[in-house]
Amino acid sequence: SSDALLAQQLVEEEQKQNQQRQKQEESDVAYARKLSSNGTAPSGIMGLMTAPGNRRPPLLSSFSRRKQQEHVNSCPGGHGLQVSEIIGSQRALCNKCKKVISSGNHVYSCSTCDFDICSNCVSPEVAIGSAMSNDESLTTNGSSWQQQSSHMCHIACLIGGSSVCVEMMVDTGAQSSVISSSLARELGLRIDTRTVGIASGVGQARITGMARDVPCTFNGDMMEFTMNFLILEMKPSQRLLIMGLDQMRKYKCLVDLERNVLIFGGTGGLEVPMLPPAIQHNSALRNPYDFRDPEACHIS
Repeated sequence: SSDALLAQQLVEEEQKQNQQRQKQEESDVAYARKLSSNGTAPSGIMGLMTAPGNRRPPLLSSFSRRKQQEHVNSCPGGHGLQVSEIIGSQRALCNKCKKVISSGNHVYSCSTCDFDICSNCVSPEVAIGSAMSNDESLTTNGSSWQQQSSHMCHIACLIGGSSVCVEMMVDTGAQSSVISSSLARELGLRIDTRTVGIASGVGQARITGMARDVPCTFNGDMMEFTMNFLILEMKPSQRLLIMGLDQMRKYKCLVDLERNVLIFGGTGGLEVPMLPPAIQHNSALRNPYDFRDPEACHIS
């Protein structure tokens, strides 16, 4: 290709310059030795050039300089890069250096372009900016989350046929229903690992599979529906369960905020009361295991 040909020409040009420089240095050294043998010490510029420690450092060709400065500032589509940490069994491949990014390292990604970059290849400006934006979001949103958490829509649910009652967030802004990997494993859900990808919203998370036809029971044992959940790879301490628009459309759900109920089956359908703010867990990292008694799933 034309790019490969240009790169080859630049390499050959660099090699030629190095050879010429080496010949010039050898000539300078020979001349200095000749003067020294005649009892005349080199002076001026020639003396500085041949004095120990004052040799000119090798000059970089335009190709070498460009190669050193090649850092990635954005994805091919110009959408920007979001930083996340590789955890657990996750792996990512850097689109620039082609090295595998393993657990414990940061990856800079664009889900739209399916583009991943390691910390060695991303530009320092992007790396510093991502770190600062993450810190700012944690400090500025921490208090607002606690103030608004009481206004979230949560319902109590027995999931996967277990005897553990968990909190399910009803989120009309989520396109898909999701469950964190740690919660799915602890509930013993069967996971289909053929579904993978990246979920984007407030931050990003890896999709590592899907739990299909999971039985979800509401109002004690009065109502049961089967639902599908995408599995999000998150830290073990982060337990998350969300009903998104996919399952809400499937069961023709209505969110009645005046009466604080979720209605299955449209107008006149089956109602599930939302949990009162007083018994919702006030934490940015919600713990669904606040309700271990199945009787707590029946809220009158």
